[in-house]
Amino acid sequence: MRPAPACGVLGLGNVLMHDDGFGPYAARCFSAAYELHPDVAVTDVGTPGLDLSPYLMVYEAVIVLDTVRLDAPPGSIRIYRKADLVRQPPKERLSPHDPGLGATLMLLELQGSAPQDVVLVGVVPETVDTHLGLSDAVLRSVPDALAAVAEELARLGRPVRQRSEPEAPDLWWLRMETLSHPALSPPIAGR
Repeated sequence: MRPAPACGVLGLGNVLMHDDGFGPYAARCFSAAYELHPDVAVTDVGTPGLDLSPYLMVYEAVIVLDTVRLDAPPGSIRIYRKADLVRQPPKERLSPHDPGLGATLMLLELQGSAPQDVVLVGVVPETVDTHLGLSDAVLRSVPDALAAVAEELARLGRPVRQRSEPEAPDLWWLRMETLSHPALSPPIAGR
């Protein structure tokens, strides 16, 4: 039996909420663009909320792709380390994302089951509302975010290599042409 990968790349976010879908989008693009080290797993985890812990505690190192709310131009990329994340005070649980990454890491630290190394590759969203696809600003940030993930994996001793012929990422939500909910009916702009 093959041992489980020690390093995870997790895409967090809701693909139905415009730029909030950055994490799943970027995770799937990363798998399609790079040949992975055998000790690395890439997972689109969506919005796990209370179920985030099991995704984190199985790895020694985790790289998370997600949006971050900052007073910065949309598409800006920020890198946060585990110490930065657990330093933030917990906030009220108000969304399906909660508890957030920082609060979940604090809990896992208390249990002694947190990953040793955690990096958040965060992108500032332009818009988070009911809409499929990413804004142009966030879409333009994806290659740099993927390069940041590749750099972090190399730092962790799990280098990846860009595929000579990238595969097509499975962006299943962008193939949905007819949705029954009228709020989800704006045209998909090919992203």
